[in-house]
Amino acid sequence: GSVASQVATLTVTNPDTDGDSLPDWWELLHGTNPNVADAQLDTDADGQSNWEEFVAGTDPNDPGS
Repeated sequence: GSVASQVATLTVTNPDTDGDSLPDWWELLHGTNPNVADAQLDTDADGQSNWEEFVAGTDPNDPGS
């Protein structure tokens, strides 16, 4: 069988307050500031920027990750 219903709209947002391509939830989770553009910083001095750590799924506070 089937059921018809009204059309629904789903909106998913991923806020990025500072516009640095790192979502606010990720910055808060990893202790960076969602109000400061810090994507190009290397918080753990491992040669990977915070943005690269985000894309890779690694921890920007752990140089071994």
